[in-house]
Amino acid sequence: MTGTFYHGNSPDNNHTSWMTVSKDKTKCHAVIFQKLYNPLSSHAVFPIYGLCKEWDYRDLNTNKIYGGDELTQIGIPIPLIKQDFVVFDLNLIKV
Repeated sequence: MTGTFYHGNSPDNNHTSWMTVSKDKTKCHAVIFQKLYNPLSSHAVFPIYGLCKEWDYRDLNTNKIYGGDELTQIGIPIPLIKQDFVVFDLNLIKV
C-alpha cells in the first residue's frame, strides 16, 4: 500500500507503532510492538493517525467497526498478552 507513514510511541516507551494510511484514507495497515510484558502498563490504547474522522472503519482481523473519530482521538485498545515481544497487526478498511 502506498500512502502516508506514521510512527508513535507509548508514554512508557514499552510499545511502538508504525502505520500506513492510503492516500484516499480508505485503508490503514498498523503494526504495534510490545517490548516487554508489564502487568501495570501492558494494556494500552493507540491512536491511529491520518484517518477520516467522519467515516467508520472495520478491523479485518476481528470484524469490529470503529468510528474514525474514535480511532484518531481515543485510539484502538490492544489486548493484554502476558508475554514479551508481541506484535499486533491491524488492517482497517472504510465501511
